[in-house]
Amino acid sequence: MQRLLGSFVLISMLNPEPILSTTNVLDNDLQTKDNANLSLRNERKIVGALAFLFALTDDPTKVSALCLERDAQQSACVIRVAMNTGVPQSHLNSFSKIARALEDLARSGDSNSYVTLSKQVIDVNRNRILSRLRSKHAQSSKSMKAAFADRLRAMTGALSALEHPAAEVAALKVVVSKLIEDIALLEATPHVLVNAGESDEKILTVLSRMDDLPETSRLRTLLDQLPADKFSNPESLLLAITKLRNYRGSCQLLGSAVRNFKFFQCVSVQTVDARTTVPLREPQVSASIHEILGRLNIQWDHDSARKFGVNLRKANAQFQREMATLKPKVHAEVQLIYHYEMNPQLERPRVICSSKSACYLCDTFVKLHSEFFISRTHGVLYPQWTLPNIPQGSIPPEREQAMQSNVENLARRVEDLLRDLWIRPQTRRLHPNESAVSLMHWTPLSSTSTSTTTNQPVSGSYQTKDSIHMCTVNPRVTPEANGVPAKTLTVSRELSRLEGSASLSGTDLAVSSSTSHDLNCQDGVQTSANIGDHGSRSCLAQTARGRLKIAEAHDYASASLSRSDDTGRRIDFHDSGIQMVLEFPTHAVVSIATGEQSERLIGTVVVDLATLSPGCEVSFDLAGDSDEGRSIVLVQKLHNERVLWWKIIWRY
Repeated sequence: MQRLLGSFVLISMLNPEPILSTTNVLDNDLQTKDNANLSLRNERKIVGALAFLFALTDDPTKVSALCLERDAQQSACVIRVAMNTGVPQSHLNSFSKIARALEDLARSGDSNSYVTLSKQVIDVNRNRILSRLRSKHAQSSKSMKAAFADRLRAMTGALSALEHPAAEVAALKVVVSKLIEDIALLEATPHVLVNAGESDEKILTVLSRMDDLPETSRLRTLLDQLPADKFSNPESLLLAITKLRNYRGSCQLLGSAVRNFKFFQCVSVQTVDARTTVPLREPQVSASIHEILGRLNIQWDHDSARKFGVNLRKANAQFQREMATLKPKVHAEVQLIYHYEMNPQLERPRVICSSKSACYLCDTFVKLHSEFFISRTHGVLYPQWTLPNIPQGSIPPEREQAMQSNVENLARRVEDLLRDLWIRPQTRRLHPNESAVSLMHWTPLSSTSTSTTTNQPVSGSYQTKDSIHMCTVNPRVTPEANGVPAKTLTVSRELSRLEGSASLSGTDLAVSSSTSHDLNCQDGVQTSANIGDHGSRSCLAQTARGRLKIAEAHDYASASLSRSDDTGRRIDFHDSGIQMVLEFPTHAVVSIATGEQSERLIGTVVVDLATLSPGCEVSFDLAGDSDEGRSIVLVQKLHNERVLWWKIIWRY
């Protein structure tokens, strides 16, 4: 692990988010006529619902994961839980109440038991729900942010600007108005009564009212039409609504599950083997960047200094500091894997779900292990990641050899990633939304969808098409990953007026936001020292960390620049899933302006992003432009006839 830790730290110094957020898809879902067994797809839904309800804290450094372990007779199940900081006894006791409610519902099947389950979920998750509402009653730092009701009021005011569809907007205003009233009644309740559970019916009323709102996709369509100056960052409100809806949605899904699978008649909640939580702490061996690069046959040179922005001595000093201050931690997903390796007599589940998306290392390790499935990775590498300190002989010899092989393969993957980052530096992306894994659209379970009892290795494959999944837009798969041959598109002045695209006037440019940055400057670069300890960070808080945020008009649209080679700069339009490389001299200073408008714009070179595809190479005819400054305009037409534009200008 000492060898791996050094690579982890060096990768985090180069790029702490080395890969894009990725949604894994099930390779297959084998089914039989035996209704006693659970399909892989339904297991993922059930475990996802349980993981959402087990996320009892809003502390981003405490990340949990769980799986559903069934006995061989399918007559009982164990909800196996883990947390990177260890599962508190209070969490275990609280979640056991939900397990008892599931048992009661499975045995009786009456509506009263379902009501009991809903009440128990609210009782256990009360503070988490209040925190998501940004309620004054919440025992959370998040309660100081903009209240959920205030965001709803702002949305209602902005909806007045919409003329169509009038009936739908009017109906939405009525629902939102009632929801605001329900929240006001909750907020008016004395604090002592809320904490004592005397107002749980009011919380249930608020959650029930959420069901009257349009479905997420339709609500997003309406909010996308709102003027940015009247309602900013609609995506954050959509995420909050989806999370709050999930409490009732998860109850409905679990209610359907317990009526179809008899193993819910006996449910227990148990933690992993305590030995899996102890991090491996090897003796600190003096390591240096030079030694790590030597293993990869890479030499430090002038280009290396340019990557870091400092010379080898300073870079190595930073590396040594971060190595010395690392506090290794075993992530919850890894704890679960080792628990079943140490206890081969247990019926091994197939799906692991977490309160957050898996980190890059967990996702890679699970795929190398090949016997568990996780839904999503946010692509961040945490240098604190480590394996558990398992005593010799705790794992059967044949499995211990297989696990050692997995660790060796992980080391090779990490070194390949480091080599690739060193040769082809990537864009430093805004920190992704880590909680996307829990933002699921709950649907009733099918009782006839089952699987074979054979434990088939399960692996995730990268999604190869654009889609909206769990309230986030998946990035486009790169040509290298998808096997898409590169294409070339030449854009000249004659092609600058593309049908359906915006046009831009250089003299009448209404810049919403403009910033410039000398790309040789490396100030404010993220390192492993300032990355949260396996916790989430706000994207909006990262705008000053050596990258460019290009849109104030659309808070959720952003871009960043990085050097791709001696003459190129790679530009990532994060939320659009678009990445472009432009070539210009290294001494050029680049600025980006952005905005939106519905009328046609006129520009020197205008490129409609709808005409591009992954792997497309674009050539620009800039003949005649001033040597002091050149520019292109990228445009993206939205479904509501509005147009986003980005003007990229470079000067010498």
